This record gives sequence, C-alpha cells and structure tokens, in this order.
Amino acid sequence: MQKLVYENNTEVCHITINELICEELEHATDDYISVLKQITNLNVSLACSGAHMLDAKREGLNDVLTSLNKFGFKLAVIWAEGAWPTDDLDSDLLACAKEWNMGHKWMTAGHILVRKNKPYPQFHNQCIVINLAECGKGDDGFVLNSTGNANNWTMSEEHLHDDYTPVWVDGKIKKIQHDEITRNIDNKNVFDMAMRAALNNETRIHNLPFNIRNKKECCYPEDDIEWAETSIFKDLDMMDEEDRLDWLYDIADNYPDKKSLFEFKVMREQVLYITNTESVPSVLDQQLQVIVCPCSGLHQFKYIANNINTMEKVLWTDFSPYAVAWTKIVVTEWNGLDYDSFYNANFSRINYNGGIIYSKPMVDKFINSFGSTEEWLEIWNKIKALEHCYHNFNLINEWKKVIPLLGQHKNVMLQCSNIYAYEANYLNKGIVTTQAVIEYITEALGVSNKVILNGDANGTFYDRVNIGRRKWV
Repeated sequence: MQKLVYENNTEVCHITINELICEELEHATDDYISVLKQITNLNVSLACSGAHMLDAKREGLNDVLTSLNKFGFKLAVIWAEGAWPTDDLDSDLLACAKEWNMGHKWMTAGHILVRKNKPYPQFHNQCIVINLAECGKGDDGFVLNSTGNANNWTMSEEHLHDDYTPVWVDGKIKKIQHDEITRNIDNKNVFDMAMRAALNNETRIHNLPFNIRNKKECCYPEDDIEWAETSIFKDLDMMDEEDRLDWLYDIADNYPDKKSLFEFKVMREQVLYITNTESVPSVLDQQLQVIVCPCSGLHQFKYIANNINTMEKVLWTDFSPYAVAWTKIVVTEWNGLDYDSFYNANFSRINYNGGIIYSKPMVDKFINSFGSTEEWLEIWNKIKALEHCYHNFNLINEWKKVIPLLGQHKNVMLQCSNIYAYEANYLNKGIVTTQAVIEYITEALGVSNKVILNGDANGTFYDRVNIGRRKWV
C-alpha cells in the first residue's frame, strides 16, 4: 500500500521509487544503494512542504499518477536515488507549469541530455516532473510502459549549458525502428519510460530551468562507485573534529560531486537546528518527571511545558557540542521574549561556522501555540526553574551514560526525535543504531516507573532487515 503524506500544498506530490533508476548502480553494493535511497527519502520528506510518497512501486505508478490527478494534484516529481531537494520547489514548479501550459502540449520535464552517441534523448538520473493533467487518459495520455519504440524527435537550438542540454525536445510522428535503437529504449527505467511516453504522444519535453536546479542536489551516483561505496561507511567517530573536516575538504577537492552526500556523515559540524523544521508537536500531559531531550530547536520545550506540574529534571544530550552550548545559553539567559534579537545577539558566542537551520516564522508558531505571550512567559519561567543537565555525548554510542541520571522509579520520556534516523548515524553506524535504541529502552525500563519513547527508532532500508535479501527493495 502506498502512503501519501501531505500538509498544506495539494498541488505537487514528490515521489521516490522502491527500485533503481540509475542503471549504473546495478552492480553496486546493496549497502551503498541503501544509503542513496535513504538520503533521498529523508530530504524529500524534510524539504518539501506539500505532499510526498516514499518507496512507491514502479509497477503501480500509472495508478498513482491517475489517482493524484483525480485528487486535484497538478504535478508529480519523481526522484532518483542520489538526488534530492534542498529547498521547497513547489511554487517554482507551479510557476514553470503555468508558463509551459500556455505553449505546446507537454507531459514531462527533467534534466534532458542529448548525447551524440545516443540515438534518443534521455533524462539524467535526478528528477522528472509529470504533468498530471495528461494522466488517466488511457492510450491517449501519459502512460508508463516498460517496452516499446520511441517516436522520432527534434530539439531547440538553444541549450541550457554546453551543447547537449536543449531547452526543449519535441516528439514527432515517425517512429524509430532501428534494432540498436529499439534495444536501447526497451527497458524498465522509469525516466526512460517517461521520455518514451512523451515522445510518442508528440508532446514537448522541457528541460528544468536554473531556478529549479539551484534548489536541489545530485551526487552523481553513477560516478566513482567503487570509491564511494567503501568510503561512505568510514566511521568518523574514530576521528577528531579537525580530521573529520580535513577529510571532507579532501572529498570536496577530489570528488566534488560527492561532497553533498558525504556532508551527511558530519552533521555535528555541518548542521545546527536553532529552530525545528516540522510542525509544533501536540503533546499530552503524561505526568512525566524526567525527560531526555536532544539540543535541537524549540520544540523540546513543548514536551516539558505540557508536563510542567510534575516535571523535575531535564537531561539535555547531543552529539554536537555547539548544540549543547547554544541550548544552555537559551535556557539560562533568554527571558522568553524576542527570540530573534536574542539569537542575533548571542549566537556568535558558540564559535560555530557550519550550516544553520533558523526560521523566525517557526519561532512565532511555537510561541503562538501557548495561546498568549503571558501564558508562554509563565510556563517559560517554570521551565527555567527546573533542574537542567547538559551532556555532550552521542546516544548511539553512549546511551548507558543516561541511565544513572534518570533516577529511580520515575516517569520518564526518552524524547529521541529523529536522532536514530539522523543521516550521520545512519551512514556511520548502520544497524548499530537500531540495536542501540532497543538496549536504551530496555535499560531505562529497568530503573523507571514507566518509560515513553518519542521519536524514530530507525528501520528503513539498511536497518529494517539484514537477512540476505536486497535491503533497498
């Protein structure tokens, strides 16, 4: 069963596939393919504000696209492993579609490549955009078929860059019949199927413009496969911070296309969440006395606030020393008002030079969730008065350090958020992350009255099964 997840926008749906799109990876290790699939999924779910569907089955895509059209969606974006959005693309995509709808009939768009050694255009393995208005029309519309010949074609004289990226390609009525060409297009690659469907319907295929390209990443997984599938699992916990960064700089110099992928291995240096990216959580009063929280954003305070009458102690733990330092400044020094000014005046004190996730609107949504400024300030002062302990360690390796800090026979929440699915943990530790969370819960239960785990306990491509089958399927 396919699961559609959506929040506000119901015009664009982002989709990942449970099978390979990049054919060059056919002989890569399952573990490397798993990483590429996982990173694409994580970023699609985080960066897209509208709807997404992960791990859709290729054989059911036509039904999915038809259903999305009936639900009122306008566009579907299919992502290949190793490519992902870095920002919300939806408004830009809809603007492009509006412009394209005023011209030639179109069915799909993507990164078009016209190579001299290839008899027909191809999409590079990044993403393709489907015009859902053309889906659900049977043979008269957009249908993905795994076999068949492609129509002839023509292309624009203008190129986006170099001489093999035409701005558009048009399908022509005459079909290509040459055996060699037929063999080249007779495959099950979803992107090639989309190209063939658009050509055979004599429609225009658009090359994605730079405003779309600039909001996405591609690590070109078809290149340097042997090096990447070994290096991606290098355990950076065995290196100090300076060596980790030197290692990343070396990748930037020698394997620049892979830098965006390998940055996920060093999240403690690369990304700091001053605000959260997800919606403010809805939390019940569960009579909690102790909570273990990551030093991430403001939402952790919501869990504390809704149990403020029974809460005794907050254990802040994080693998980023910068996150720990910032959280301590916030708890001890912020008066609860004008977080934006407080952030701008104090953030430089932690001497952090990596990436930052910060959104003033997310701060406003968090404060507004308490009803009024007065209600928030009353809660905030009670939170500040609690016992707060700050610890810089990684729960994946050092969860045992938490257990004696919980006390005896307390009502405990292990507020893990998504740390067990963090890209850095996933890429560096693999299935150890799943083992760690099970042991963590078990030991906490042994000393507590009750334990509530809130968060993602891991278990997707790499970690769900490791029993001899292809783990990315």
